[in-house]
Amino acid sequence: MNSSTRKLLLVAALAIVLSVSLLDHVASAPPKPPAPPPVTYTLTFLDANLRLEKMNESGVAVGYTAGDAPLAKVRLADGTLIDLTSFVQAEIPNCPWLLLERAWEINASGQIAGVGLLVKNGVPIRSLFRFSPAEGVDPACIELLTTLQPSVIYLGGMNDAGDVVLRQEKAGSPDTAWVVSGLPGEAVATQLPMSGVGSVPLAINNLGQVTGQLDDGSLLKAFRFTPATASIELFGTITGSPATDSWQSGGNDINDLGVIAGFAYKGRPTRGKEDSSPWAVRLIASGVWETVAGGGSSNASALNNFGVTVGTRTGVYGQGFVFLSGKMYALKDLMLSPPANLAILLPNDITNGGQICGEAAVKNPDGTYQFGGGFILTPVAP
Repeated sequence: MNSSTRKLLLVAALAIVLSVSLLDHVASAPPKPPAPPPVTYTLTFLDANLRLEKMNESGVAVGYTAGDAPLAKVRLADGTLIDLTSFVQAEIPNCPWLLLERAWEINASGQIAGVGLLVKNGVPIRSLFRFSPAEGVDPACIELLTTLQPSVIYLGGMNDAGDVVLRQEKAGSPDTAWVVSGLPGEAVATQLPMSGVGSVPLAINNLGQVTGQLDDGSLLKAFRFTPATASIELFGTITGSPATDSWQSGGNDINDLGVIAGFAYKGRPTRGKEDSSPWAVRLIASGVWETVAGGGSSNASALNNFGVTVGTRTGVYGQGFVFLSGKMYALKDLMLSPPANLAILLPNDITNGGQICGEAAVKNPDGTYQFGGGFILTPVAP
């Protein structure tokens, strides 16, 4: 064996020794710790019989007490809780409002929309209200809404301009959808080009785009109405599913980019019957849904302008979720020092700053669950 051959064999043997040594090192190395979550939250738990529905960028949240006699409440950023009926009655002489029952919406300027009992011609009727801290309850808006009587009116949403979207049910007529807009004293109602039992507007963004659920004659579909073109788009298919699948869907929220958060489920042609549990979904650019909560039995309730989406995995206690950076996280797993008895989180809204509000439930010592505690989650800087 010449010297060159010996050198080649030595190099080969050394390579084998190094490879085995390296494999041993890799095998014995401790596993990498899991990547830290992209965000953590501090919990403000309002130990009260309160459901929080919406929150603005200033940290002011609105909602109502649960039970048979609800009262509209406003939770200021400093933690002060205000009874909206008492506040309005004190501010407005000869106030026509007997009771403000539920506060559903609040926008950037602090306008609040909801439902209450109004005295008209000596008779109490249930009607929507739009309240502005600067101008009080807008009587022109209220008068306009009550002219839609006799009917049942449901509030869908409100944007930062104070435009309110609503649904009207009237006996003997198809359901109709409306947008009420304009300054106090100049409010006008515009009917949307949609009607039918399944036509339900649920949210309006700052471009005036509206989403909700619309009956296309055979299935219920999420829709996006764009006022600039007076067009309605329908959405239903889950990403990756065969085009022949029949999906029903609904939009719960729409951000200022026109992205929709909602739910979808595979449905039979007969309206109201399902083949599967609903999936929490978010609309993507191609006009189809992507799932945001890992599958069925879930619902996406809201999203912000960055696409961060919140919702609930129904049937799984505690599984309020947030979907960000392409991944779903259980909210309970992201909280710093959550109470031991905190059992269920039902997130209803998320701001562009990442604050989340909703309703929570605690587990009692006897194993039962007590609902009604409003909560606010505030993101912590990494």
